Amino acid sequence: MTLFELPERRILRAAGSERVEFLHGQLSSDVKSLTPGGGQASLLLSAQGRVEAIVALYDAGETIEVACDAREVEAMRERLERFLIADDVELVADDAPAATFALYGPDASAALEGVSGLSALQLGHGWQRSETTIGGVPVSVRARGELRHPFLEITTLGLADALRRLLVDAAGEPAGDDALARAHVESGVARYGVDVDENRVALEARLQWAIHFAKGCYVGQEVVERMVSRGRLNRRLALLASDRPLTVGTQIDEGAEVDVVTSSVASPEHGALALAYVDMVRTNPGTSLSAGGAPARVLEWPMREVYAGRKV
Repeated sequence: MTLFELPERRILRAAGSERVEFLHGQLSSDVKSLTPGGGQASLLLSAQGRVEAIVALYDAGETIEVACDAREVEAMRERLERFLIADDVELVADDAPAATFALYGPDASAALEGVSGLSALQLGHGWQRSETTIGGVPVSVRARGELRHPFLEITTLGLADALRRLLVDAAGEPAGDDALARAHVESGVARYGVDVDENRVALEARLQWAIHFAKGCYVGQEVVERMVSRGRLNRRLALLASDRPLTVGTQIDEGAEVDVVTSSVASPEHGALALAYVDMVRTNPGTSLSAGGAPARVLEWPMREVYAGRKV
């Protein structure tokens, strides 16, 4: 189990009687299916299907919480507010950044249960939200379900030092950015601003896990649907293994200019791993290729590819 500090995590809150309908028409997930305490992954896309944010949504009762990184929150609020006309919706970002930590690993839920009393059955490995206390410190717990093990984000306002001490006692000192990057690469989950940005379309980054394909119209939906129904995808993110680390930014040999390595990590289980955009015809597991002259091979994509709401 690993403890992380997430100083860049922010919450944008959507309030108002039409918050669900409004977000449903803006984001890629089925917002109308949210239930109190539930959550889901979602994308903010441009009209061209390009990725502007990867977020997590949670139903907090009177509001829907949009969890994202600091670099995304203001741009996201500005984009959403452009589409607010007569909707009864208010978008408010937290004034004071909360302190957020995360427990990650197969035993994360049990570890949190041990210090908070929050049942592991309530958390599991999925998208959920709960309120509890840890050693008398009130916290919000937001469980994410995209990584290969449970990832539990734990947030407090004003009691960061006390919460940190309690979590360090339970899980050890926080790991660094390299460990967080490794969790994403090993899980096949693109990070915004690293593996995907506004220059990439969602399906290139294999973000279909954050899209509902039968929810109806939302911004960018036509492009996404056309790519799936017509199979017009030229490249996509692939998991590569190599004998030595691949350098981020290196172009895939014999690939297009945009076919580059985006993440590179050292995995205790698998050695040197990388995420890279690769021509579709070369993304089958076992395919040999190279980046900057360094040999590599394509591995089985670690995430099961599910297209919610449709059969492909």
